[in-house]
Amino acid sequence: MFGPWQTIWTWHRRLAGDGTWDRVLERLLTAADASGMIDWAVSVDSTIARAHQLVDGHGLPLVVLVAPGQPGDSPAFPYLLAHLQVPRAGGRRRAPAPARIESGARKAYSCRAHRDLLRRLGIGAVIAEPDDQAGHRRRRGSRGGRPPAFDRDDYRGRNVVERRLCHLKQWRGLATRYDKLAIVYRAAVVLNAVIAWTQHLSDMP
Repeated sequence: MFGPWQTIWTWHRRLAGDGTWDRVLERLLTAADASGMIDWAVSVDSTIARAHQLVDGHGLPLVVLVAPGQPGDSPAFPYLLAHLQVPRAGGRRRAPAPARIESGARKAYSCRAHRDLLRRLGIGAVIAEPDDQAGHRRRRGSRGGRPPAFDRDDYRGRNVVERRLCHLKQWRGLATRYDKLAIVYRAAVVLNAVIAWTQHLSDMP
């Protein structure tokens, strides 16, 4: 028995407000990174309730943000990347430099600003080019430049973030967003990530 739901919600709200769940996730990521258990082929996607996630190559969450429902997926991408910092021993943090970024099934992340940002950071982009962008580039001829690099084999790995979001939606409160407070909703997503990483680390030999 867990007691009255109001008591559990108040406890969860308190941990959400003081950042406890985020600190727990940071500790788990630090342990996973030290053990070489993070696959830095990172994927990005969001749910319909606008919980944005960056996951590693195993589909385990690295960054979780909540955004308003009206904007599309693309505006959240730079913020996700900026928060991709895994604490390491001695207080150092890993610079946001995964091997590559994959965009899930969505082409919404394909824009010049995102590709330029990834290029400056030395991160490979595995993002499909939408038909309208490709058509516009071809109509401009030589001024449109070359098509962006795209590795179809790597792109097959995009499903890891989709599977993670499907797993996330097994929590009814996350699938339908009952919570009125964004901080409480996001904390539940972080808690889901904490459980996922705890299970993953417990599988270590």
